[in-house]
Amino acid sequence: MGADRLTMSRGVSFSRTDGGAVLLDGRSGKYFKVNETAAVAIESVLSNQSRSEYISQIVQCVAREFDEEFEVVDRDVREVVDFIVTRRLGELH
Repeated sequence: MGADRLTMSRGVSFSRTDGGAVLLDGRSGKYFKVNETAAVAIESVLSNQSRSEYISQIVQCVAREFDEEFEVVDRDVREVVDFIVTRRLGELH
């Protein structure tokens, strides 16, 4: 699964808050509050022009940000990716 690429859907807005961020799905009007780990992971994706990033690169970015073990961050990031995909805020390629 390390070669999987997460792409954020068009129409999804991201805004930082204290302790995390909010995602707004402009297509449905729904918003989702996420924690700091999820916010860093999503910023990693959105920082690219293509709004797309490999899962392994997201994990590395979050691990650096929090100075945490790769295995722990990998699990957390995959939970974030699952959250994004199941709510159709993004998709895996």
